[in-house]
Amino acid sequence: MELRKKLGAAALLAATAIATAAGCGGRDNDPDPVPDAGCTGVCSTDAGTNTDAGTTDAGTTDAGTTGQIAAARKLSFGSKATLRNVVVTGVHYEKLSELGNSSWRSYFWVTDPAAPKDGLFIHKFYTDTPDAYRPQPGDTVDIEGYFGTEPNYEPFSGRRHHLANQRTPAVPLAITPKTTDAGVGGMPPANEVTVEQLEASLGLGQNSAAFLGTRVHLAGPLTLTNPTPEALKRLDSSGTPPIYYGFEVG
Repeated sequence: MELRKKLGAAALLAATAIATAAGCGGRDNDPDPVPDAGCTGVCSTDAGTNTDAGTTDAGTTDAGTTGQIAAARKLSFGSKATLRNVVVTGVHYEKLSELGNSSWRSYFWVTDPAAPKDGLFIHKFYTDTPDAYRPQPGDTVDIEGYFGTEPNYEPFSGRRHHLANQRTPAVPLAITPKTTDAGVGGMPPANEVTVEQLEASLGLGQNSAAFLGTRVHLAGPLTLTNPTPEALKRLDSSGTPPIYYGFEVG
């Protein structure tokens, strides 16, 4: 039973690391947004609001091209980092601005093909540059931003390490698209993993866990052992039937 629970949690880590998750994007900068204007999928009053990420400038580093994501994940919060030739592997959330200016808000994952076990979450706001860039899986980009975490009250992504803009003083996240027509074929292959490797990853912190933010493949055959694990149950006081954000396999 313990192995099944760990495997269920590991499968959730792997499956949701780069999946498009339903949830609330929070506050938009568009004028007079309608309630839940930034939402896709399940939106509720427990979702909180977004703070546009960003941090104060507490230093700077250029992570280079060798082990660059691993190095960025070990920075102090607020430090500046540059990632080169990383590939978009999944889009968590996106929204086109309602101002009619073709600006995109997008939260997405990137992986370094030279170090495919390393991934990082990127938080692009409408005003980040280029504002009209819409990240797509397979795109190769350079990114310059500030290391921090998603707000702890955000469903699905709270406390997740990321690169984002700097809020005070305002410095936009800068993305340089280099290849935008590769499609999903341009993504690094999924990492082949074992149950033991996923369990080991779950036991480590975000700054050192392998496979975090990357696509993984856990070879079968696997059997669904629990479609409604209590640990993955949504806490909701509305009285509606419970929702589960994952399952266990064995």
